[in-house]
Amino acid sequence: MPLPFATMGLGMGRMGAARTKGGGVPDLLQLFRSGEDGFLFYPTSDLTRLLLLNTGNTGNVAADADPVGLDLDNHSWGVGTSLTAILAAQPELVVGGSWTMSVAGGTSTATESPAGTLTLVPDGANSSRGDQSFATVVGKTYRVVSTVATSASAIQIGTTAGGTQNGTTTFNVGQNIIYFVATATTTFIRFIKTSAATSVISAISCKLVPGNHALQATTTMRPFWKANSGKPYLAPDGSDDRLITPFIPTAACTIAVSCRFPATDASGRVMLGGGTSTGNKRCYIGKNSTDGKTVVGWGTESLGVGFGSDLGIADHVILLTGDGTTRDLWVDGSLVDSRAPTGGPDGTGGGLAMGGYNNAGSPTTFSGGNLYAALALNRRVTPAEIALITSKFTGAYQ
Repeated sequence: MPLPFATMGLGMGRMGAARTKGGGVPDLLQLFRSGEDGFLFYPTSDLTRLLLLNTGNTGNVAADADPVGLDLDNHSWGVGTSLTAILAAQPELVVGGSWTMSVAGGTSTATESPAGTLTLVPDGANSSRGDQSFATVVGKTYRVVSTVATSASAIQIGTTAGGTQNGTTTFNVGQNIIYFVATATTTFIRFIKTSAATSVISAISCKLVPGNHALQATTTMRPFWKANSGKPYLAPDGSDDRLITPFIPTAACTIAVSCRFPATDASGRVMLGGGTSTGNKRCYIGKNSTDGKTVVGWGTESLGVGFGSDLGIADHVILLTGDGTTRDLWVDGSLVDSRAPTGGPDGTGGGLAMGGYNNAGSPTTFSGGNLYAALALNRRVTPAEIALITSKFTGAYQ
């Protein structure tokens, strides 16, 4: 796979000399040029990265008020690189000629001929199936593609042959796509046909989709995508909507959001957060329930004392960065609080969630409002980088 930043000419330090006029995504990608982990959900206008379901099998967000079940992180994709190009560069995990073909009995048949093409012919009472397994990384997202001819087939993805722990759906005639998150170091894929009709499956592929993607499997907990006259945003409902990533905030960490919180109410709001309150390993950005000021979670810090001015019902860029020495809060490019931390995130607890605080896997303290962009980085950022993030994230709503 080519190095994502090989053509950028960044030989002049972390920020480099290269700049791209216009959208600004390449500038933000420079934050990850040394292989840093994290995520970047920006720009929200890129609908190729927004899918209706967490499994992606019904296609992309296309219209105002469509729900978002999967938001693909592109922090590691490189400058000007599309999902298509990234997938083309990934190793193929499915091996043609290596399918295990079997039937449940009766007169059903299952063959692989030519290599990589499965022909499933059940007798109506006994299923016909093809199985293959391959190595996966727990928590990472993968994309399965196939083309089905003649009659629909089912696909089952799990931790055992025929298991459905990672998903199951019907693949109709034509090309089909499904995303899944691995929960084991070996994943099994099965194509299975039960009704008395022939199903031919070909062009089968499974590849890693690099990144820390945000997803929501529960239909009623998906935020809506709002077109907003060319300045789109995600609109969580403030009740239970959230998109959860696998990225757990680290001891040295930066998180940032471009957002508008709703009006101050009786409970605090968190727009981006993860880690855990157990052992004081919080990491989040929120709004105070009493004075409308910015609140943070960092170690022992929790919803409480607000910093800076009342956020009101207005758009802001809020950035939290820190390590074991200091924790700094920036709002709209101004440092509003800096202090020595007590406790702090350390790579344990819940992955960062957009729309709430993922407290060790139990999301809480949800926020409504507008979420234009979000970023996480497993290191502290410099003042110049803070200015860059603020500038680009401000452009998401101005």
